[in-house]
Amino acid sequence: LRMAALAAAGDDYQALKVLVGGEACPLRVTTLDSSVSEAKVERGLVASKQILSGETVLSVATGLQIGEDSCKPEIAGAIDKLDGDDDKFVLKMVSVLYDCSRATQSSSPLKAAYFKTLPVDFSHMPLNFDTTSLESFGPSFPLAKMVETMRAQAESAQSQLAKLPSYASVSCPPPTLDFVLWSICCLNSRLMGLRSGETDGPSEAVHRRCLLPFADVLNHSFEPSLAHEVAPDGTASFRALRDIRQGEELTVKYRSDEDVCSFLLHYGFYPRRAD
Repeated sequence: LRMAALAAAGDDYQALKVLVGGEACPLRVTTLDSSVSEAKVERGLVASKQILSGETVLSVATGLQIGEDSCKPEIAGAIDKLDGDDDKFVLKMVSVLYDCSRATQSSSPLKAAYFKTLPVDFSHMPLNFDTTSLESFGPSFPLAKMVETMRAQAESAQSQLAKLPSYASVSCPPPTLDFVLWSICCLNSRLMGLRSGETDGPSEAVHRRCLLPFADVLNHSFEPSLAHEVAPDGTASFRALRDIRQGEELTVKYRSDEDVCSFLLHYGFYPRRAD
């Protein structure tokens, strides 16, 4: 995160300091031994001091959230005019990530810095499993069919994005299928559905889906230590549900759905429950 902060500039850098910590935010990042490969490095947030129940631990202002409104207006407008059944939200978010990946052309140093913290490899996600691996789950486990459907959606999305005038030049070609697949893995595992008020898990009252830079290193627990709430100005804050001791990992609930296939498809793992 410090490297990301150094990569950002100006006002974005000031916002990033507020976002990731400093004196106002008792957080630190923990990883495994840096000598292991990047794909195997775990990430998470732990408390660097005791946090009391009800204390706000982390806040992400509206201007730092990355949603479909972060898509360039000319691209968003072109996507809205596309025919077909493709999810326009997904198309816009893939475009946003593509813009972030092209750091020299990104309008936001913060977004470019955030992009550098995202996983390079999603080989643990079923979307990247080979046929043999998918079939090993057995015919009664519908994961292979779910992956087939998602891959078809990715191919359609890549085809649709290739039609956009903004991606018709040699200097700015359309995203490749590999990039679209990577983006979908990223969105599946990191998008957060924000709801008005306070909650400790998913609900139907989602009014905004977005990426929360640097807050998305929070890991999952069915018994989370943090819940998020959204202020009237759109700021997303994470509040302690109970006292949290120094050194304890901070967690949120990714979803209440205990469907193993759905969890595997979106996150590449299925968490064990204490019971």
